[in-house]
Amino acid sequence: MQAHKRRLADIPRKEPLPAPEGFFDTFLDDLEEALAQKEATQRPEAKVVTMPLRWACAAAASLALLLGLAWLLQKPEPQPLSAEALLNEVSSAEIVNYLALHQVELEHILHGVDPALLVNDEVGVLPAAKLSDDELDLIYDEYEYLF
Repeated sequence: MQAHKRRLADIPRKEPLPAPEGFFDTFLDDLEEALAQKEATQRPEAKVVTMPLRWACAAAASLALLLGLAWLLQKPEPQPLSAEALLNEVSSAEIVNYLALHQVELEHILHGVDPALLVNDEVGVLPAAKLSDDELDLIYDEYEYLF
C-alpha cells in the first residue's frame, strides 16, 4: 500500500482578512509619527558600572581578613606594676619562708637602707607590743629557726 502524500497545492487556501480602505495610504506616516513619539518619551539610559560578583566577594573577604588580623594582633596596654602592689600580693609568711630558705641575713636586707626610713615618725621607733613573757617565749620558739 502506498501512503497518501499530501502536497501544499492540494490544501485549499483560506482568504485572509481584508485591510480597511485607505489603511496603507497613511501607514508610513502613522508609523513614523509613533516612532518619533516613542523616542521623545524615552529617557536615555544611565551608564551602569557593574562589578562582577567574583570581585565583590574577593574584596569583602579581603576586608574581613584585614579586620580579623587587626583585631587578633592588637595588644592590650600593659598596666604599670608598682613594687608596693607586687608586695601586697605576697603574704608576710611567704616572705619569711623565702628569706629563711635562702638564708638571707638581716644585715643583707638592710644594707644600703637609710635608717631614717625605718623609724615611724608618729609612734617612735617601733610600737611596743603588749605581750606577756610567756607569749613572747612561744613566739620566739616558733620563729627560732629564723634567728
